[in-house]
Amino acid sequence: MIQKVNDINKKLNLLKHIPSYRLKNLAEEFGIPKSGHIEILRRKIAEEVKYMEIEEIYEEYEEAGNVSIYLFQFKRKNLLGLNQEENLRLILKKYDYDNIFESQVKIKVTSIPQLVIIGYANKNKTKIKVRLEFKGKEIIERNAETREVIRFPPLIHTTAIIHLDGLVEIRTRSRRFADQICKMISKYFNEGSYESIIFNEDEIEELINWVKTFRNATIKPLSGGISSLRMTASIDSDLRNEKLYKNREELIGASIRTGVYLKFDFIFNKEDRSIGFQINSGQGKIFFKTAVSEEEIDYVLSKVKEIKGF
Repeated sequence: MIQKVNDINKKLNLLKHIPSYRLKNLAEEFGIPKSGHIEILRRKIAEEVKYMEIEEIYEEYEEAGNVSIYLFQFKRKNLLGLNQEENLRLILKKYDYDNIFESQVKIKVTSIPQLVIIGYANKNKTKIKVRLEFKGKEIIERNAETREVIRFPPLIHTTAIIHLDGLVEIRTRSRRFADQICKMISKYFNEGSYESIIFNEDEIEELINWVKTFRNATIKPLSGGISSLRMTASIDSDLRNEKLYKNREELIGASIRTGVYLKFDFIFNKEDRSIGFQINSGQGKIFFKTAVSEEEIDYVLSKVKEIKGF
């Protein structure tokens, strides 16, 4: 009985990281009623669905969800005469992915990011996942059990996804961490150098034309005393159709769009699912405001690659 309770609790830990729309789809697959409170639905799934089947879905969201991604590109050094893919595969062969968790516990966490997990990020082996851990800046909090005020450095973990075509995703909310980590793994993978991916006005326009709905934009005038302006479409509108947006340069002069919020439909289980993401053009940052899976992230990044000429 104790073992059964433990198994259910393990499943619940995974299910809490899976978005509600995916839980309802899973319930439908197994004939589980999907109405009612989400906590009740999680419990029913945990009782009736095998751990391995839940884990497979969990892996779609483990490093995804409402994630922020900074984009970089490796500039291949090519000292060995290898192309990008051959070079990365050669380095990956040094590691035993099956035993990575055994080596993880031996790594001492410091203020410098330490690589703790490395392996292929997807089944067709076109991406490499690198997991890093390091100490954050000390914080002061009360201990939940003793209520004592303690000072400690929080454990920070960050994931980097390296595509074999040279695109690099650093999944963190901190630009400083993103730069630091990309610099480190660039040296680690013998890539020599890297550059941040940014979006110019033509590329932003191409992304806007690609999506279904253009919700808002942050606009920076290139002259005058205004730092930036933000335009947001009404709930049932699209910013492309608004006169104020169309005539922005007549009103404020030459300008650039430093940020845009876009929405598109992604077909999941034969139904359209609306997904929203925000782009910071100058920092190469994509923030998914909708909880997304790895497949949905790849869908957006495939368009980025097309625009950037990968």
